[in-house]
Amino acid sequence: EVTWQRKVKEIFVAWDLEKKYTKDQILEFYLNNIYFSNGYYGVGAAARGYFDKEVSELTVAEQVFIAAIPNNPTRYNPLIMITQLGEETSYLESCMKMI
Repeated sequence: EVTWQRKVKEIFVAWDLEKKYTKDQILEFYLNNIYFSNGYYGVGAAARGYFDKEVSELTVAEQVFIAAIPNNPTRYNPLIMITQLGEETSYLESCMKMI
C-alpha cells in the first residue's frame, strides 16, 4: 500500500543511503540483488543462467533481454515467453539505438 507516510519514510532512507554510498555503489548493489525470474538474483546470475556467460561477455541484445526481466518477471520469463521476448528485445534494441 502506497501512503504518504511510507513515501516520506522512503525519502529519509534514500537520503541515508546517499550519505553512506555513492550512486554507483547503490546501483551496483541494486543490480546484484534484484530478481530476474527463475531463481536468479542479480545480473551476474541471470547472465550465467540464461546465456552461460559473464555480464562482460553479453551482446547488446542479451543485455536488453536481461534488462526487461525485472520490470515484470512473470511476463518476461525467458523460459516461458521466449518468442514474445524476442519481439520485445528487438523493440527495446531499436529504442536504444535512438538514444
